[in-house]
Amino acid sequence: MTDMVKGHYSVSRRKFFAAKILGVLSALVAVLWALTQYLFPEPMIYLYGIWRPEYFVAFMAIVVVCTSLSLCIWSYLKNRYLFGVVVVLAYSISCFSFFILGKEYHSPDFVAGLPKTTSEGGAVYLQGVEIHHNNCVRQGGTVQCRMTVTNRRSRQKVRLSSWRLIMKDGAVFKEYEAFRGGQEVRGMVYLELPRGSEAELEIVFFEVPENYTEILNLGFKAGSKEFGFKNINVR
Repeated sequence: MTDMVKGHYSVSRRKFFAAKILGVLSALVAVLWALTQYLFPEPMIYLYGIWRPEYFVAFMAIVVVCTSLSLCIWSYLKNRYLFGVVVVLAYSISCFSFFILGKEYHSPDFVAGLPKTTSEGGAVYLQGVEIHHNNCVRQGGTVQCRMTVTNRRSRQKVRLSSWRLIMKDGAVFKEYEAFRGGQEVRGMVYLELPRGSEAELEIVFFEVPENYTEILNLGFKAGSKEFGFKNINVR
């Protein structure tokens, strides 16, 4: 009888320590991700040079699988009935998650790059070309928005056009001049960038009243697709 009690106690202790380890690992992952999001609000921007969009899908798939397995192990250690419920839920959620990942993977927007519209200081991507917004500065009645265009993959031609400022009250300003490296660009901004090279762009908008201090959206076209940056403070 004593041996049975000791054996049961030993199994309980193993289950307890296994549950604790899983809990600590889950908390550690959550804390690390929170710190990463705090230090790098858009971590994929910094990893995009070495991460392809396909890698991101694979990473998310691994997260889904590991999370499902952890929940199944935890529920098995807790209660057999709870284990049955968790298995069904984990299976259903995993199937739905993989459906969403597959849908995103086959989306033309995702294959062309990562996020399309980001906040100030972020970047948008077009087939490996990164368009990074630096800042918008007011000088009298003009607003100057500066950007850096970088080719992250291969030789690429980029056509940028239809620049516009959209304000909080719906006002739209479309009159602008474009400059590349200080030189005025007539008509459409056309860039041919070898891999790893970058170009500095400055778009100057005219007759923007001084009461506008925040831009709802800085929009433009890259080829036939719409892109933009949102919620930009004018300095």
